[in-house]
Amino acid sequence: MKIIEEFDYINNLFLIYGNLLASKQKEIIEQYYVYNLSLSEISDNLSISRSAVNDSLNHAKENLLKYENELKIYEKQCKIKDIISSNEDDIKKIKEEILEVIKDGI
Repeated sequence: MKIIEEFDYINNLFLIYGNLLASKQKEIIEQYYVYNLSLSEISDNLSISRSAVNDSLNHAKENLLKYENELKIYEKQCKIKDIISSNEDDIKKIKEEILEVIKDGI
């Protein structure tokens, strides 16, 4: 995965699962991915070491990936968007395919 794609992917996972993270992890992910701050800037803001920021960032990313691996909410959102964009004129088909995507996870 390219850096920009990874950045976008983690940002999307954060939007979905961010509230499941520990408060410090949430704060660090937000500063890094949403506000695009460097590790040094985050460490200055939070008065912790750069390595602590890096460790927390990595743990938060692991947690976001774990949540998506288990729940697949982002994957389903993407499938639904693809279904809608590829079947814009056929409402019945869109409905059937979306219900199939939803049913897969239940």
